[in-house]
Amino acid sequence: MPQSSVHHSGSHHSGGKSRRKRRLFSKRELKKYAPLIIVLILFPIILLGIHFWEEKVGADEQPETAETVILPEEESEEEELTFFNGSWYTPKKSLETTLLLGVDKNSDFVNGEGGVFEQADFLMLMVADAERKNYTAIPIHRDTMTEIQVLTDNGAPIRSTVSHISVAHTYGNRPEIGCKNTVRAVSGLLKGIQIDHYLSLTMDGVAVLNDQVGGVPVLVKDDFSGVDDTLVQGETVVLHGKHALTFIRARKSLGTGLNVGRMERQQQYMASLQAQFSRRADESEDFIMDTVMAISDYLVSDCTVDQLSAIIDDLHNFESEGVRPIEGEIVLDKYEEFYPDEQALRQLIMDVFYEKVDRT
Repeated sequence: MPQSSVHHSGSHHSGGKSRRKRRLFSKRELKKYAPLIIVLILFPIILLGIHFWEEKVGADEQPETAETVILPEEESEEEELTFFNGSWYTPKKSLETTLLLGVDKNSDFVNGEGGVFEQADFLMLMVADAERKNYTAIPIHRDTMTEIQVLTDNGAPIRSTVSHISVAHTYGNRPEIGCKNTVRAVSGLLKGIQIDHYLSLTMDGVAVLNDQVGGVPVLVKDDFSGVDDTLVQGETVVLHGKHALTFIRARKSLGTGLNVGRMERQQQYMASLQAQFSRRADESEDFIMDTVMAISDYLVSDCTVDQLSAIIDDLHNFESEGVRPIEGEIVLDKYEEFYPDEQALRQLIMDVFYEKVDRT
């Protein structure tokens, strides 16, 4: 197994760089598009209520190696065809992809070469199909081992390395550079699939959102003794401020210490957060606008307001094809490492981004 090229965060924070905040939209735009923006922010929260971290049973039949060829169509136009597992496939032509990121500056490790010190601890790729009027969500394990680009502070590539995909965001001196580098890493993981847009929200923004809804009630299933004694195992507590961040961040001192346990806790938290948000929005017509204004400093995206509006409109009107997690194996090395099952990953790519064609 390839080894991780990462270092402990405590040894690299002496640079003193602070996170730059910038407002994604003007106040006028926020007022106009507040409902659309908040729906997109909460969309992955709703999806997390679907148990997408369940283990999947691999296919019994081992797929053949995919091979791509170019064949002429009857009208003399070239068609890209891929032969996989006994069938021919062609790329779907009406897809639009958006990568959603949840970034955290208080991570277990960062890169050792400079950067913004914020990892992408939450990653989900939304794939909308305009022709079929549907969409698919692909969650990506933050500890996925894949090729990432090592960059200078200004975003110029130096070399590539195999490391945790979450670390791709730590390179560069601006969040936009980190987002673009993460987009590049996810595209590489998915064998070159194009990613059209990105939208990120920092964990500090989650804390603000938590308090905007008046706190989030959760049943504490883990033993937080010595970590946060206000989180009593077996009791339902309302999370506020730093206690909410502890609940969704803590990992090493709880249970097995694996990231899977934290994912399950985040799923529980986000389902409750969504319910609280809906309740508050029903109570006050100003709540959505106030919330968007409160968290706007924590948003980073390459979308224009019109693009964001179109994406949300698609997600609202299209039919969900469900969630497609990437199957793989967790290996405990210096850090937790997730290795995708290459055959299952290829099948996922063919199912979501390609369609079968008859070439008999």
